[in-house]
Amino acid sequence: MKVRSLLSLAALGAATLHLGGCASIVGGHNQPLSVTTPGCQGAACELTNDKGKWYVPATPGTVSIRRSYSDLLVACTREGAPPASASVKSTTKPLAFGNIIFGGIIGAGVDIGTGAAYDYPSEVTVPMGCQPTANATAGIPQPQPRNRLECVVKDMNPDLAESAGLEASAGVLVTAVAPEGAAARSGIKAGDVLLEVNDTPIMGTAALREALATHDTTRPARLRLWRNRQPMTIEVQLHTEGAV
Repeated sequence: MKVRSLLSLAALGAATLHLGGCASIVGGHNQPLSVTTPGCQGAACELTNDKGKWYVPATPGTVSIRRSYSDLLVACTREGAPPASASVKSTTKPLAFGNIIFGGIIGAGVDIGTGAAYDYPSEVTVPMGCQPTANATAGIPQPQPRNRLECVVKDMNPDLAESAGLEASAGVLVTAVAPEGAAARSGIKAGDVLLEVNDTPIMGTAALREALATHDTTRPARLRLWRNRQPMTIEVQLHTEGAV
């Protein structure tokens, strides 16, 4: 009698473990998603669905988002171009149907409720209204907005700081880099956050202009920046012509 009771308990335990293990065979609530804005690089984009909000500081860029049945809204802005947006629909992952068989109604319900049963496209393209100049149309490279770093920057805000993994919205965000320019030659990339010039904290674009204007261009400037949630220091030989 005791042996039969022990066998019954063991069988019940095994069934429970099997049900829990098969509650979901889809898995993965998050997915990486890339955003591009052809002909208008350096745009800042906000991605929103019913699970949350995420940011790409400068296009092209990739961010990890939560999967959901709801549409994903991608809204992008860039200085000198009108705002643009795109709405992206999700699709049901093939494994979600298999989950009904292997995981049962409970497993399917878990995946639908958490969003794991759905996928967005891996890349979203947002057309923006950056118009080429007549020179660019004729095959002549379009002039790039430049300072002594020969890059385009914008002030940080709390949302951009959080997306970059910074505790405070200090520094300036690099949104575009002039090819062959001072920043490009030193390895600065769109999406970097410039934090200091020669150990002087940069609290905005005005502070960056002042720091660059007072630097002796006969020697390299030392820049501290933030990239991929890590600090790094580089030296830059600044451009010596024109405004800061």
